[in-house]
Amino acid sequence: VGDWFHFIWDRTRGIRKDITQQELCTPISVELLEQCVRFHIHCSGRLIAEDPSVFDQKINDENLTKSLQTLKYMYDDLKVRNIKCPNEAEFRAYVILLNLNESGNFLWEIKRLEKDILNSQEIRFALEVYFAVSLSNYVKFFNLVREASYMNACILLRYFTQIRLKALFTIIRSYISRRGQGLNFSISYLTEILAFEDDDAAVNFLSYHRATCDKESDNVNLDSRTFGSAETPFQMERSLEIVESKMEGSVAEAICGSSLPDP
Repeated sequence: VGDWFHFIWDRTRGIRKDITQQELCTPISVELLEQCVRFHIHCSGRLIAEDPSVFDQKINDENLTKSLQTLKYMYDDLKVRNIKCPNEAEFRAYVILLNLNESGNFLWEIKRLEKDILNSQEIRFALEVYFAVSLSNYVKFFNLVREASYMNACILLRYFTQIRLKALFTIIRSYISRRGQGLNFSISYLTEILAFEDDDAAVNFLSYHRATCDKESDNVNLDSRTFGSAETPFQMERSLEIVESKMEGSVAEAICGSSLPDP
């Protein structure tokens, strides 16, 4: 899978470089860039558990951001020529989902969009996710992930650790008395509300952050004196149930955003 990623990435990077150097701005070049964006989004979800030597999430995000930035200028330039791009709302929404931790400065840019894009299902969904994160509503966040499209879910996967930790700190503050006694909680319940793949994945995450787990009794002890962030970030695992199961058809169809043409 590492060889596949580097081969495709090298080709898509060459295509993007050609488009930039030739200053191409046509519906066809937009479609090519949109496929490059979907490729990097797909990889961010599918390869998240790979070693950095195989897949560097930071470099992937840089390429994703650059592609979206170029797309934004293309959409604006084509609009001046009265050419509408059918997928603009989809990719404007990706910008929101990639900036959920921002203070909201990008919302000013969103407000300037045309009404049909601003009121589109894609933008409305992205804003719902944004407000769920800003209000620390972790239950709403994971419910939205369950409703999300495959590409949206791939983007949101990057926030899982952040949202889960914040949720657990909220639970600790809400239930534990000031005496600092530990709180016993159901592992299976946390698996459900925090969208872990299974109880084993929940135990791995909780134990990594210094919670005491007993899977046989379905119990985890959350102690405010010991629970917290580890020295190194938790290594994310692939999300087969809540993310990858959403992909319909082949990887090529997911990246193209439609069924493939005849050979």
